[in-house]
Amino acid sequence: MTDNEERVSDIFARRMREFREARCWSQDELARRIGIGQSRLSVIEAEGSVTINQASEIAEVLGIPVEALIYANPPPTADILGMRLARITDAIERVRHELDELSNSVADSLRVKDPAR
Repeated sequence: MTDNEERVSDIFARRMREFREARCWSQDELARRIGIGQSRLSVIEAEGSVTINQASEIAEVLGIPVEALIYANPPPTADILGMRLARITDAIERVRHELDELSNSVADSLRVKDPAR
């Protein structure tokens, strides 16, 4: 490693914090989801020292591949692209569902009741 290269543990710590903050999660929230104490999470974010199993669990909770945590600029692997596609597909389905509900509500509110019934 040269002087200007970032250590993997430092990358891990920084990237984990970035992904946590992007989700607007506190350290307490991420620690709860992982099943560790907030103080342990604080140490991980400061030092990036984790086992492979811990890294895998953290990535799973964050919904990202481990590579996204250990590379400063992770390559767009099939896993990363697949996860992005899955998130976009889920978002589209949620919007479709909301539009259906809104459409039904509007239709119900505009429906004129037949006075003969």
